[in-house]
Amino acid sequence: MNRPLHRLFCLCLILFLIPATGQAAVFNALDVDQAQSMNEIVPVLETRVLDEAMLLSASEQIRVAQQIAAFQKNTGMDFVLLTTSVGIGDQASDVYVETFYNEGGYGLDEHCSGIAYFIDMNEGYHHLTTTGLMVDCMTDERMDYAIDMGGELLSEGRYADAVLEMLLTIETFYLQDYPEGAQQTETTSVSGTDPSATQETSISQLPSTAAVMLFLTSIVSVVTSMLTQF
Repeated sequence: MNRPLHRLFCLCLILFLIPATGQAAVFNALDVDQAQSMNEIVPVLETRVLDEAMLLSASEQIRVAQQIAAFQKNTGMDFVLLTTSVGIGDQASDVYVETFYNEGGYGLDEHCSGIAYFIDMNEGYHHLTTTGLMVDCMTDERMDYAIDMGGELLSEGRYADAVLEMLLTIETFYLQDYPEGAQQTETTSVSGTDPSATQETSISQLPSTAAVMLFLTSIVSVVTSMLTQF
């Protein structure tokens, strides 16, 4: 087979294999084997990553959702991220977040145990609110430490890193007190709570968008790799 025909044959083969290759690349990029399936990530992304201020990219939101799902499994506690750039009016942030958490039906046990991380870009302020068993775990000293750690990253504009660091810090504190983690509580699967129609509409499209971007990237990578051999 001459070189032009050989190259054409390879291109046809690539086009035939792209769907399987692209899907594999997407799931590898999302570390699904190491964390959890997309069926588990999507509900968390839709109901626990409420980035109204649009601080995180699509891929960053997926990373945060993965870490929240892992946090839930490791601790049996819930975690919700809420951001805003328009402010909350005259309401006190602690009251606003506590009300949001309670009315949103969050928590994985009978105590609704968990923590909400609120980032208010309008006021340049971030806040943690604990509920249920997390109240005893996150003492004032630990809360101050977590806020300080996250604040440094927020000031640098590293919003995703700030949230991921917050999750890691809280999980570390929890497992210090309860080494057996999630076995300390009776947990249930993540519910499909819909905090608001607007939040669900804007966020629910992100998994498919991120997957398409990763899929297209994988196509370019495969084609480039094959063509450079000729």
